[in-house]
Amino acid sequence: ICEYLDHLPSEQHALIPEDFATKIKLRQIEVIADGICEAAVNIFIEKNKRSADKIDENWIARQQLKITRGIAALDARLSEFGEGFHFASISKLV
Repeated sequence: ICEYLDHLPSEQHALIPEDFATKIKLRQIEVIADGICEAAVNIFIEKNKRSADKIDENWIARQQLKITRGIAALDARLSEFGEGFHFASISKLV
């Protein structure tokens, strides 16, 4: 969606920069955000779609650890991009 929006004619700054090194850093942020979302969905499914006797609390704790570490990694990487509305800030919002 962001790539599509980035290609629309606009007078505002690009969501995805042209610089290759910066673009790679943004893609890394995207992958971290995807991993956080995946772990959150996994926890939801485990808690809400499995029978109570089959819920694995240790597995849920591992997924929560992925979320915690992912958020820390996002915070560390997002500081490189500063304030403003760009692809990296959208990833954190998701």
